[in-house]
Amino acid sequence: MDNVPSGTFFTPGYWLTSKFSQIYWGYSSYLAQVAETCLPTSPFPETHFDNPKYISLYKQANATLSPTLRTEIEHEMQMIDFNEGGYIIPAYIDALDAYSTKITGYSAAKVGQPLSDFDFEHFSFT
Repeated sequence: MDNVPSGTFFTPGYWLTSKFSQIYWGYSSYLAQVAETCLPTSPFPETHFDNPKYISLYKQANATLSPTLRTEIEHEMQMIDFNEGGYIIPAYIDALDAYSTKITGYSAAKVGQPLSDFDFEHFSFT
């Protein structure tokens, strides 16, 4: 295994063609992450995963207006990720949010970023 500097790792000729590499993605919603990395047409298809059923489910999830049905489809996709996907996930990072009634402007982040997506410009003390 090579230990390469980030300036080399992120070049088009290395990262997306390497047989095995590690990377950290921040908090993204599931379907957004799939669009970025898990489809043959993704801009960063780092695992080279190409599963027709998975692609079909992804399209169905994006086409449905039902949050309940979308969740069911996402769970099926995640089982394919678990059983056949190219990612090895060594850990899930816990994120803890806390707030006080003395602070206004706070709202929970939709994608899991702590501290309301670090949106401090909208926080104020009462």
